[in-house]
Amino acid sequence: MTGQGTSSNEKMEFLRVREAQTVRASILDKAIISASRLTRDTPNHGYSDQHAVEDAFMLSYQRRDYQGDIWVDGKNVAVDGLPKGTFSFYDYKRSWQANLRSSFDCVNFHIPRRAMTALEEDLGPRRIETLTPAPGASVSDPIVRGWSVR
Repeated sequence: MTGQGTSSNEKMEFLRVREAQTVRASILDKAIISASRLTRDTPNHGYSDQHAVEDAFMLSYQRRDYQGDIWVDGKNVAVDGLPKGTFSFYDYKRSWQANLRSSFDCVNFHIPRRAMTALEEDLGPRRIETLTPAPGASVSDPIVRGWSVR
């Protein structure tokens, strides 16, 4: 699940959704970023499988209100839900698992660390040392809210 040759659909396979629309993009020919739209119209999808631990991040944009439970490194994390138009950010160096209780429609971006490193090279001497997303936190941003995925 971690190589450049791995398909984007395989990267989101742990969510156990049969059909996903996926787009792959190369950043300066150094890393692959993928975006997968995942939907389910009925609630109680159940538990996701655990993803492969890797030096990568997932940004998940919610296209509808979502309710579920999250475990990080084997511990349950209190989540108030993820409202439509918000995103959450996951560090894949940690072990994540979810109980997908509500229906969902999200776009998940898989971003390897090497993609961020490639962008840093263009930014100059400023480096991103680390990102420490709060587990299960919902982030509301006016730019992100303006995204429209059809």
